[in-house]
Amino acid sequence: MLRLYIPNFQSASDADVIAKVLVDVFGSENPPASSWIGVQALAQPEYLIEVEAMAIVPN
Repeated sequence: MLRLYIPNFQSASDADVIAKVLVDVFGSENPPASSWIGVQALAQPEYLIEVEAMAIVPN
């Protein structure tokens, strides 16, 4: 599961770029669930995006 925190999120233009990156990284068959959350700012001004991820690894 991914949560992406994106400052000043612009749905049309930003969504295309983010979707392409997610497909490049995870593939298109079984991508993780993701939430894209527009925020006013991140912890540091030089950050472009913040990602929170959770994974379950089977034994």
